[in-house]
Amino acid sequence: MSNKIEQAQQWLNQVLPQMGCETSVAISETEDEYTESKWLLMDKTKLNPEQLQVFLEQDAKALNHLQYLMNITINVDVEPDEKEVFTIDLDDYRLNHRQELFARATQVAEQVRTTGEEITMEPMSGIDRRQVHHFFAKIDDLTTESRGYEHDRRLVVKPVAA
Repeated sequence: MSNKIEQAQQWLNQVLPQMGCETSVAISETEDEYTESKWLLMDKTKLNPEQLQVFLEQDAKALNHLQYLMNITINVDVEPDEKEVFTIDLDDYRLNHRQELFARATQVAEQVRTTGEEITMEPMSGIDRRQVHHFFAKIDDLTTESRGYEHDRRLVVKPVAA
């Protein structure tokens, strides 16, 4: 296990109490093949319902921001090729969201194969786009690219040119 994941865990264990969240953070043993990240799991049993809601409402906006801050902090002054990516999960939100995301990606893949036409998916976060790109990277007959800017950035799925 890398020293960085332990740094990330320690960072969260220091920051969360400052946010009024007396919870613990565990390191997941599973490596994530879709985001190439290591996961940290927040213990939901130590959060009250209001805290849980704050982290998970609006498509987990607060959880995403916390994750972003942690990744920036842990990787400060680190060479780009040595940066590590960490994912924070709470109440299996990310796992469940990924299942929904991949179900949608599977539907889009079937549509592209049926029609032979490219399909532009709905706007999604950078985290989600990255996972969908990795999902499609394992599929030989389809390819993806991102188009657009900022909040209107979309993932396009298309057949591989013959």
